Amino acid sequence: MAGFQKMDTALQKEIDKISAQSDGEEIQFLAKLSEEPSTQLREAIGRMGITIETAAGKIVTASGTPNAIRDLAAMDEVETLQLSQTRDMLNR
Repeated sequence: MAGFQKMDTALQKEIDKISAQSDGEEIQFLAKLSEEPSTQLREAIGRMGITIETAAGKIVTASGTPNAIRDLAAMDEVETLQLSQTRDMLNR
């Protein structure tokens, strides 16, 4: 699966928008990996400029620049990438 095919439409649009303005701004996203991230995989991802914030099984929350996310999408271990969504808290 090619890199952009691994990304949801919202993430692709955000990458295009940020790239047109400045390539240095980071985007928060979710990644589904083919395996739980080992220390070696975390280090490889970190060298790309991606910061893994949390990991739960094969799912990680992370942030990175558009170029770093494109590089990440090319990795065989990455199955899907999607833009993080901010949700408002419900008042009860």
